[in-house]
Amino acid sequence: MKSRPANMEQILRDDIRWLEDRVQQLGATDGASERRLADCYQKLLRQRRHQLACRGGPNGVSPGCWQDYLC
Repeated sequence: MKSRPANMEQILRDDIRWLEDRVQQLGATDGASERRLADCYQKLLRQRRHQLACRGGPNGVSPGCWQDYLC
């Protein structure tokens, strides 16, 4: 069984991969609602990348990433 930090990191990586694929799919379409949805996914993608980048301290969170403590 994976430790909690390792499991969380894998979840973040899976989310990032899914979001990247979804943004690419939506970018290939020509609808306004699809563009709005792609924008939302882009925001989530930036969040997930930031969360993954901030992982690293003994408890899995870097002290410089205070936003992670508030969530």
